[in-house]
Amino acid sequence: MSLRFWFDFFDDDKDSFRIWRRHRATTDEYPHTPYEAGKVFRGKSQDGVRGDVIQELDWSVGEMLAALNQEGIADNTIVIFSSDNGPTSNRYARPYRGTKYVTLEGGHRVPFIFHWPARIKTPIVPKVSIHAMDVFPTLSKAIGAEMPRGRIYDGESLLPLLDGRSLKRAATQPF
Repeated sequence: MSLRFWFDFFDDDKDSFRIWRRHRATTDEYPHTPYEAGKVFRGKSQDGVRGDVIQELDWSVGEMLAALNQEGIADNTIVIFSSDNGPTSNRYARPYRGTKYVTLEGGHRVPFIFHWPARIKTPIVPKVSIHAMDVFPTLSKAIGAEMPRGRIYDGESLLPLLDGRSLKRAATQPF
């Protein structure tokens, strides 16, 4: 991972840079099968190779956040951390039942962290479900862009939650 490249690449316009960072299945930095942790992390966790990979993922996110701080742009940079589906072992989904590959709740509840220090001063744990479908409307609203017209969106902006307000959808409404 080369954070220096990211910042060198966007040096001309740090006020509006965009980084799309994902952990790829083709490298040793991805928490997906086949699991393979980097050399520094192999055998370091108490949960085998998968735990090693998760520790490496945690470290890499920390490095990214540290680099944003070092560049002085962390406060007004939005960082979203999430996953596409639940774990392969139910012990990681507790208290919910189910895993990846099944439709039970444990197979679909995943981390969703929305980090924006300039706007979020204290942690918020909403009582409504948050969905990947909410990311596009949220980021559009955050940058002041209009949503394209002529289509229906299942997601909605999460910005009201940051102000202590409710979303339009009911807490029991899936989306």
